[in-house]
Amino acid sequence: MMQKVIQGSTGREYMHKECAVETTIDIFEDIVETYNLKTKIISENEVAFVSSNYVLVIFIEHFGISISYSTKEELPDMYYCDDFFAEAYDDEDRKGLEAGEDAKTRIRNELIVASRGLVSKWENVLKGDTTWIEDFKKSMWYSKHSQPQVDSSIFKASN
Repeated sequence: MMQKVIQGSTGREYMHKECAVETTIDIFEDIVETYNLKTKIISENEVAFVSSNYVLVIFIEHFGISISYSTKEELPDMYYCDDFFAEAYDDEDRKGLEAGEDAKTRIRNELIVASRGLVSKWENVLKGDTTWIEDFKKSMWYSKHSQPQVDSSIFKASN
C-alpha cells in the first residue's frame, strides 16, 4: 500500500491521517479476524476495534500511537492503557521493524509492536477478559478519560 506523507512547516514528515487509519486497520487485520472484532473508524486519526463486550481504540498522533480500552458497561469512560501494555512488550515483539526515524516509520513500527504485543502478552484482553483492569488500576500507568464520541452505539459497528 502506498503511504501518503505530508511535510510540515518544520520540514518534518507526517503520515497523512487517512493513510494512518488505513495502516492501522491493515496491521491489525489478523487480530480483527482471529478475535472476531469489528472495525469502526471514529475519526481521521482514530480506529476502534470492537468486540461484543469491549472496545479497543487506536489513536494516531504526530509521532506515535495511543491505545484506549473500555468495556461496554463503562463507556464513554475509557482507560489509557498503551503504556501499561507496552511495559510487557519484549524484543520478540520488536523484531524486524522498519528502519527510519520519520513519522510514518515510527507510527508503523509502533502499530506493529502493539499488534504483536497484544497477541503475545495481552491475549486475555483480546479474548474479553477484564481481570487485568485491577492490576492496571494499581499501576503507575493508570489513567481514565471520557471519550464522548465512543458510546454504546459503537457496538453496532460493522467491518
